[in-house]
Amino acid sequence: MEAKLRLTRDTLIFLLEKGLKVLLITKSSLVTRDIDIIRKGNCSVSITITTTDNKTSSKLEPLASLPSARVKAIKKLASASIPCSVRIDPIIPGVNDVPEMLENLILKIAESGAKQVICSTYKAKADSLKRVLRDFPDLC
Repeated sequence: MEAKLRLTRDTLIFLLEKGLKVLLITKSSLVTRDIDIIRKGNCSVSITITTTDNKTSSKLEPLASLPSARVKAIKKLASASIPCSVRIDPIIPGVNDVPEMLENLILKIAESGAKQVICSTYKAKADSLKRVLRDFPDLC
């Protein structure tokens, strides 16, 4: 929908014309479409990447860009001198908290040019817990 309507792009133009600072938080690699605008303003971008495993990512974030596309987006943004951070959010015990998986993700983030990593743990809510238990039956 965003690719067609360009609501984020139009909003970004509006906010930056007003001289505001903007932090874009997304799970979409589409953010690179707006590099021309982002680099002109007082902006930074934070991309959520919960895992480097596409199968796990597809279950956790079915409508989000694949992790590899998000890492490429960070690289592209960082190479355009745009301040970037990565959110590892949420960290879910038994799903994406495997030390080797997290280490691999942190290494990819460091290589991408991101300057900050933010982490958060999973806060179970009835609807999301039901989906996590459905998609990851070994947790039961």
